[in-house]
Amino acid sequence: MSIDERLLNVNRDGVLAVPAAFWLAGLVSVRYVLFVMLTFIAAKRSDGVMSLLSGGIPWPAMLGELPVLALLWAAGSRKPGSGRGPRWLWQHAYVLVCLTTLAHLTWALWLIVDVNIEEVRKAVVLSCFSLLDLSISWVFWRSHYYRQLFSEFPDAPSASVSK
Repeated sequence: MSIDERLLNVNRDGVLAVPAAFWLAGLVSVRYVLFVMLTFIAAKRSDGVMSLLSGGIPWPAMLGELPVLALLWAAGSRKPGSGRGPRWLWQHAYVLVCLTTLAHLTWALWLIVDVNIEEVRKAVVLSCFSLLDLSISWVFWRSHYYRQLFSEFPDAPSASVSK
């Protein structure tokens, strides 16, 4: 049995560094927020871009992405001086990812049930993203590496300062 080399990637605070795969999975998980942000940024350059949001802003889907947005913030806050909020979020990463997956699956099911024959491609894309969401949740839940990663947070600085 060989050691997982990812477990050797420790940052200067003595905990596992957050890998690029985590950040990529996080960006995929907050796709509706990114889509709306990019649409508004592009709308400043082209008037026709706002037609992408012709069905309206997907507020329910974006609200479902708040747990992973909070988790991404906690991942960026993994420093010894961080407060209890980022620590709590990081320790409950599995639940946060699963909540967003559940919100995405609910949103996709709600849209797919109402799809007509002309919009089959939309249903296929939503189904593929649903499989991707389930895969991300599965990997985070079952991987020993991510279990170890989510159990580590830099120790808070001690109150006494030695001279």
